[in-house]
Amino acid sequence: MNPHPLRVLFDARMASWGGVGRYTTGLLGGLARVADPRELTLVALRLPEDRDRFPASLRTGVRWVGCARNPWFPAGIAELTRAARSCKAHLIHLPHISPFPPAFRGRRIGTLHDLKPLHHHVSMPSPIRRTAYKTLVRLFVAQADCLIFGSRAAAVEALKADLRVNRFAVIPHGTDTRFAPQPDREQRDACRQAGVPLLSIMATGPFRPHKNLEVLVQAYALLPKEMRSRVPLVMLGNCSSPYGRQLRSLARRLLPSSGPGVVFFPGFVSEEALPSVLASARVFVFPSLAEGFGLPALEAWRCGVPVIASSTTPVGEFLGPCASYFDPGSPRELAGLLQQHLEVDQVGEFSRGGNDKRTGATANRARERSWDDVARDTIQLYRACHRPSVDDD
Repeated sequence: MNPHPLRVLFDARMASWGGVGRYTTGLLGGLARVADPRELTLVALRLPEDRDRFPASLRTGVRWVGCARNPWFPAGIAELTRAARSCKAHLIHLPHISPFPPAFRGRRIGTLHDLKPLHHHVSMPSPIRRTAYKTLVRLFVAQADCLIFGSRAAAVEALKADLRVNRFAVIPHGTDTRFAPQPDREQRDACRQAGVPLLSIMATGPFRPHKNLEVLVQAYALLPKEMRSRVPLVMLGNCSSPYGRQLRSLARRLLPSSGPGVVFFPGFVSEEALPSVLASARVFVFPSLAEGFGLPALEAWRCGVPVIASSTTPVGEFLGPCASYFDPGSPRELAGLLQQHLEVDQVGEFSRGGNDKRTGATANRARERSWDDVARDTIQLYRACHRPSVDDD
């Protein structure tokens, strides 16, 4: 047994931020479950409003430090600095882009999910905000002793961006074990409560321009009328943003109420209901222009749903031939793939009772990583990066 456990300070103050938040809560939960407390002490920062976002395993596996500020503000950096000093951290892990404490003597690990605002300006239209973001990214990368990427594509993107990457590791993301084929009754109940029709074409938000969801609406409008009349399109998430309103307007224009085909915008679905709602779909579409990983596609696949993904995302790294891919600029190509899936998978040809609806998709351990698997890989990286000369007292 190590007489001096490795003390890791994990900043979980962005737990509510979409995909970054899912990574934060998933990884931290995995770390708490798999870490041997005799070998590793886990201290985490969180905001008071995020208390209920973390799994029950974190009640005992983590020493919590309450904070009042977001991580990129000076007061937030000061909170991180005080926490690192108080717990005598050997290593800080920032699972998001923000500054490290400038005087910290231990190792600095950062997770860089993607660089979308630098390459796809639609994801951050303001030039002032993009300039500030670029400055923050350069500081974050230069300060980090090692970066974690969720995909090879994200790592290549960073290396091509002329950033000062000192060292990096690719650790693919995982999913919660609750994402799995669901019983028929649970699918019906969850969809009824969420206002979602069964056996739909499905996509999820957030509703931001780089998600490229207008291509899915256009592709749906190109499907044969008979097919649209029996298979609705469902777009989960908050559609109150300007882009969300544009999508609703596009759907009304391309699919008038007098014709066949319906696009549903049911809003947010709770985390508890999401696996059952996903499992109810005929096919899941992930049309993004760019992503650092593509967790929604993996979660849908784990629920037994066929996946069609944009060819410019890293989905091919983990789903490979088990998904179909299309040019994100071609609604017609997407419509062709949708038609192929829906013709093969006619209504009534399978029971929704927890069956796997993926055609030709065989289970593969690389595609079924849990957050515990991700945590084990991350702990190995912590140990490889730890600098023994830092005071262990």
